[in-house]
Amino acid sequence: MLALVLCGALALLWGNGKSVARTASMIACAVMLLGLLGGLVLTYSRGGWVAFFAGLAFYWVTAKPKKIIPVSVLVGFLCLLWLLPHGWQRMNSMTDVTEDRSILHRVMVWQGALTMAADHPLTGIGGDSFGNEFSAWYQPLTMNTRYLAALSNYLTLASERGFLALFIYLLLLGCPFAICFYLARKRQNALIISLLAVEVTYLISGLFTYSTSFWHVTGLFLFVYIIVLGYLGYHLVKKNLTRKTGCKILATTAGSVGAVVLVLYFTGLFFLMELPCRVSRLQISDDIPAVMVVPQNIPVYGTIIHFHDKGGSVQEDGKSSLRPMAQAGFMIIGCDYRAGGIDGLRDAETVMRWAINTFSEQGVPLYLTGFGVGGRMAILVSGNIEFRDKVKGVAAVNAAVEWPFPELSPLDQLGSLQAPVLLIYHDASAPKMLASNIANFLETAKVRNKSVQMICIPNDDNQLNLDGLPVEKIDEFFRQL
Repeated sequence: MLALVLCGALALLWGNGKSVARTASMIACAVMLLGLLGGLVLTYSRGGWVAFFAGLAFYWVTAKPKKIIPVSVLVGFLCLLWLLPHGWQRMNSMTDVTEDRSILHRVMVWQGALTMAADHPLTGIGGDSFGNEFSAWYQPLTMNTRYLAALSNYLTLASERGFLALFIYLLLLGCPFAICFYLARKRQNALIISLLAVEVTYLISGLFTYSTSFWHVTGLFLFVYIIVLGYLGYHLVKKNLTRKTGCKILATTAGSVGAVVLVLYFTGLFFLMELPCRVSRLQISDDIPAVMVVPQNIPVYGTIIHFHDKGGSVQEDGKSSLRPMAQAGFMIIGCDYRAGGIDGLRDAETVMRWAINTFSEQGVPLYLTGFGVGGRMAILVSGNIEFRDKVKGVAAVNAAVEWPFPELSPLDQLGSLQAPVLLIYHDASAPKMLASNIANFLETAKVRNKSVQMICIPNDDNQLNLDGLPVEKIDEFFRQL
């Protein structure tokens, strides 16, 4: 951006007579410009290069005289790029969309951000929430990289604050820019044209990066933006812009911004309809928020109430458990509950009452799943006399089956179990003490003629993620019941 400002300074010096001071100033500007170009090349940032090319092209088209300046800058940049190790290779990779992993991930993040924005078009998901929300509900299951933002200023704003906020933001940037562009081009003010080129560079770079977190970049842009507003205010005071022309420019800008936002919204709707499953928020009681994940475009085989590990937020299980189970054909209700004690058990019972009252008329079987502490909750709730005739099966992953308190111990409550139970353990989470408890639980279940079975998956088996449910095993178990 500073390089483009120096282009304007060179243009001003070029046409400002002949003197030793002028020549020295031009040489100083050229040296600084070369240094800035070198810094830009060394970033290896393809998004930064594209934004710089866009700003340079804007300056070349807008500034009628002294077109040799942007051409010389471009030639200098390309020469520096040629001298840089792997510089041309990095440049050519910008078109390698199908093979470059960075570009592929960026496109996936953009698609997820548009989907998220279309799912919450008016208010968005809330500030600084993109990372958790994207990872849980919109990120492809095969993609493990965590992103805190959408790698785009505009898509981050749309997903976190909604399309209305994006429209207002673009309007605030676009209207002063459009009017100043009209005035600067008409009067050929080289410095203002270079500042407008800086704004173009910033706006284009915002397509590829989330730069509002880098205050040195945003601060420079705001400084330029204030100068541009000052230039606009000066001409408004001087009445160099008629009301009719100004209104026409504003209306055209607003229409263009609105069209762009609408295109983004409908694109997001298309991606939203292609999602394998949809998530919605529920409030089961004042203290128990929950999420409901429903498969799309496939029939619902059954309803699963899922209890995650150790309280906290069920959103943590979104990518690892809830979405994979929904894509297998189950509607999932994931609930938040208070820790693993008696309060957590009461919350789990409240969730069960709500689920039975809400979905009893759907005619699909009800299953329970849980991970860790949640697995123990699922076993205990299934044995409650109030619910045991409604539950068709239970799958508990890495669940403790013995507890010091009888009301929280599946081993002590084994006699009340009626639904078949599948215990799944990972070798890494089944130490000798826990294994002996499991053996006792299985032996007691056999004596009491209870349908309890256990499988243990080796550490190197990718069917069981340490943070999630083994979908294939659970799906197979439930469909056999």
